[in-house]
Amino acid sequence: KTQTSSMTRIYVIGSTGHIGRYKIGISKNVGNRKKEISKAIKSDAYVIFSCPLLFAYVWEQLLHLVYSPLNCKSMQGSGRTEWFYMIAPITPIIFICFFFCLEIAAIVTLVLTVTKFNQVQNQYQKSSEKKSVVKSVKHRTR
Repeated sequence: KTQTSSMTRIYVIGSTGHIGRYKIGISKNVGNRKKEISKAIKSDAYVIFSCPLLFAYVWEQLLHLVYSPLNCKSMQGSGRTEWFYMIAPITPIIFICFFFCLEIAAIVTLVLTVTKFNQVQNQYQKSSEKKSVVKSVKHRTR
């Protein structure tokens, strides 16, 4: 099934014709991207892993930097600089899972912070309203 979403996904793709080489890239439609890659490298590409991330481009660039010593310069076609030599693509998958967890933690932290801020703001407003009522009552009783 083709994965389509408005969120960009980071993926790891392998190829039947290029054993030991894996592509780390991003796409909003990994299924379509896999077809494009297969056509470009004249070999069947297969998706090993993909994950939606808010900062997919940033994480992709970081992984490219980390794996740059393993870059496979002989690949052809679009995204040819995104292929890396690896015995197995376990470590980039672990990195991607870690990035996913970081993003979830950041979202949860943001939601909790905003919720707490709203609670404090509501308490302050209620406190200010009470003080205003008390001042008004005191002023009337004079």
